[in-house]
Amino acid sequence: IDGGGAFEIFHMTTAAAGNGELLHLEGLEIRGGLAPQGGGVYVGRNRALEVVDCHLVGNRSVGEGGAIRAERPIRVQVLRTLVEDNTAGTLGGGLGMNLVAEAEVVDSTFAGNVAETSSGGGISAFSVSSLAVRRSTLSGNSAAEDGGGLSNVVSTVRIESSTVVDNAADMDDLNAGDGGGIAVAGPGAVILLANTLVAGNLDLSTSGDLCPDGFRKLQGAVATEGFNLVGANDCFDPNFPAGAPNTNGDFVGSSASPVDPLLDPLALIGGPTPTHLPGPASPAVDQGSCPGEVADQRGYGHRPAASRVVDDPSIPDFGDGCDIGAVEVGGKDLTGLVFADDFESGDLIRWPSALP
Repeated sequence: IDGGGAFEIFHMTTAAAGNGELLHLEGLEIRGGLAPQGGGVYVGRNRALEVVDCHLVGNRSVGEGGAIRAERPIRVQVLRTLVEDNTAGTLGGGLGMNLVAEAEVVDSTFAGNVAETSSGGGISAFSVSSLAVRRSTLSGNSAAEDGGGLSNVVSTVRIESSTVVDNAADMDDLNAGDGGGIAVAGPGAVILLANTLVAGNLDLSTSGDLCPDGFRKLQGAVATEGFNLVGANDCFDPNFPAGAPNTNGDFVGSSASPVDPLLDPLALIGGPTPTHLPGPASPAVDQGSCPGEVADQRGYGHRPAASRVVDDPSIPDFGDGCDIGAVEVGGKDLTGLVFADDFESGDLIRWPSALP
């Protein structure tokens, strides 16, 4: 569906309390939308939104949410979706959310999105009760202010088994932004990191504090469940002291001695969305923990064990042998398989997953 750079595409207005009417979008390419808010998709109060196996590209909003704007819905879900090269005039270049009860982003990539005058180049969460980002990639997004990858204002955000790299804050060089990767602000606001890679991001400020990977202010906090890799802890939470690993079980560097994750460029390396593959010498390999995960963002993992974990015996494990971030090195495609023990050797022609 193409808005031609001139028209709004999906707009679901406010409903009465308790309505909960669902807008479900699946298998669509949504491009070239233009709207005051939500260039590709807008959902209003008391609605619900599901975006599954979609591609949102080249949409623009004058205000919030270059691709998607969610304003007081009860629920938002983005699953196996690529959100790229969208632009918001204010905040939330890819996804802008305000007063949302429950939201999740799973197995998705936000890349190259821009918040032109405010925060949250990839994702902006303002007063979101619960946002879960799982097995997802935020890469190459930028914001004029804070949080090139993700901005959290008075929200609760949990980022698990995800990769946040190559994002930028203060892209206009006006020294008004920090936290190229993630930013959190406001009383009670928290970002919880688990098995997540945040590195190689930029703060383009020319004066004041330089906060490339993370930034917190106004009583915001970043907490850890361990097994994270943070490139530089400048302006990060005190919960992330430098160390490899540190006392909290994270691998953390500083601007003076940053941790390079040694990732390959963003590319389609399997699965429906582009991701970053850790290189052979990446410090993320086998140093994480992902209990219960059966696959990485791509749907790849270890067939015989029906698990995401593909352990390299030449590398000492720190956790359970899982790789830190969204991608598991050496994983095989687990989607559509009849047998999980390599019996069919991945031959989906000989052993089809669907009946004729």
